[in-house]
Amino acid sequence: MPRKKLPASKRVPKPRSNRRPSVRSWLEKQSQKELIEFILEVAQAYPRIHEDLANRASLKQGRVNPVREAIRHPLLRQTGVSPPHRRP
Repeated sequence: MPRKKLPASKRVPKPRSNRRPSVRSWLEKQSQKELIEFILEVAQAYPRIHEDLANRASLKQGRVNPVREAIRHPLLRQTGVSPPHRRP
């Protein structure tokens, strides 16, 4: 005979020590140097993360062209539209 599921209000929570620590709490305990190293490792493993970080850095420094080009080229490839010619 299957066990009946108790409503959430009647369930007994598991002891906190058995739960995995949250990502946020782990990150908050790291030093700035450790966080930078971790982020760079993740960015190296995942090119899309690296691109996002590079775009954020460019925008923060006021450089919009790299971000615009990063968005523009995939759109042009997907739509098959040739880019407009630039004026000299």
